[in-house]
Amino acid sequence: MKTTYTYLYSCLFTLALVSCNNGLDSIKSVAPGEDTSAPVVSVIYPSEGTLLRVTDDVTDIDINCDVTDDIELKNVLFTLDNQSINEVSDFTDYRHGVIKFNYANVTNGDHTLAVVAQDLTGKETTSIVHFTKAEPYKAAYDGEVMYFPFDGDYTELLSITDATAVGTPSFGGEAKVGLNSYSSTEGSYLSFPADAITANNTCTFTFWYNVNAVPDRAGILVLGDEVEAANEQRMHGFRLFREGSNTEQRIKANVGIGTTDVWCDGFVIPVDGSGWKFIALVIDTDKISLYCDGELGLSSDLSAPVDWTNCTALSILNGSPSFAYWSHKYDGSMMDDLRGYNKALTQEEIKTVMAAN
Repeated sequence: MKTTYTYLYSCLFTLALVSCNNGLDSIKSVAPGEDTSAPVVSVIYPSEGTLLRVTDDVTDIDINCDVTDDIELKNVLFTLDNQSINEVSDFTDYRHGVIKFNYANVTNGDHTLAVVAQDLTGKETTSIVHFTKAEPYKAAYDGEVMYFPFDGDYTELLSITDATAVGTPSFGGEAKVGLNSYSSTEGSYLSFPADAITANNTCTFTFWYNVNAVPDRAGILVLGDEVEAANEQRMHGFRLFREGSNTEQRIKANVGIGTTDVWCDGFVIPVDGSGWKFIALVIDTDKISLYCDGELGLSSDLSAPVDWTNCTALSILNGSPSFAYWSHKYDGSMMDDLRGYNKALTQEEIKTVMAAN
C-alpha cells in the first residue's frame, strides 16, 4: 500500500512539472533598465496654506507624503524651516515609499516644510509646502467667552471648536473685519454649545451685521427651549430676530424669565445699501437692551433674570429649532466678528469693542 501512495505522489509531481512547461509562465528576473527619471514627491499633509489652530503655543503635526522612482529610491530627507527633522532610507518597496510620522515641536508662525527625495543615481526632487501655526487667541475683553471671526471657517477661537453646520450654511464673500463673513441659507444654520453663556444669568452678544431683507423675517441669534417651542412658548432663553419689508427691518428681542416672556422692539435698520451695523444684545438681571452702532435702541425691564432651563445650544442666523414658528427661520444677511460674553456689557464697553474691530 505504501508503495502505491509513493507511485501516485510521483505521478502528480511529474504532472505538475509538465504543466509548468506547457502554458504556465515561470518566474524570470527582469533587468531594472536605465534610470531616466528623478523621483516624484507628493506631500499629502500638510497641504499648501494649511492653518493649524490649537489652544497651545506649541503643537505637533502628522506629516504624510508619497514618493516614487522609476528604478530605486535611495533616501527621503525632511526639513522644517531649514532644520532636519527626519530621514528615511529603508523602503519595503524600493520604488515606492509612503512615509508618515509625527513631528512634535511646531511653534507659532509661518513654516516651510521641504521634502527631498533622491534615487540611486543621484537624481533628486524637492517638494516645498508652506503652512502656518496660528497664535492661540486670548480673550480680548472682560467676560468674553466666545469668538467667531468667520474667516473662511466656523471655528470658535477660545475653545478651538467648530460650530455644527446644520444643512449647508455659507459665507458672505465679503467682510467687515478680517477675511470673510458668515451667511445662512434656507434650511441651514450654525449650532454651538452654550455652556459658557448659560453659566451666568447675564450675557452680551456683539457682532457686525449687513442686513438682507430676503426673507422678510428671520432668526438672528436664538438660545431657547426646544421642548416648549412645540407650543410656541418662550419662557426660557432668548430670541434675537428681525421683521420688516424690503425697505426697512426692525431688530427685536424676546427673553424668557421662567414664568413669562418679555419683548424688546429694539430699532429699525434701513435696507438702503448702507452696509454694516454693529449690533449688541445685552441681557442683565433686570433689563434687556438692544444697541446699534454703540447707541441704545430700546430697553425693556425684566422682573426676574433670564431662565436658561433646557437652553443648551445657540443657533446662529436662524430661529430653528426653538423659534422657527412665525417664519423666523434662516437669515441671508451677513454676520461678522461674533462675540459672546458672560456679563452685561456697558454702553462704553460696547463702543470700545466696536471701535477696536
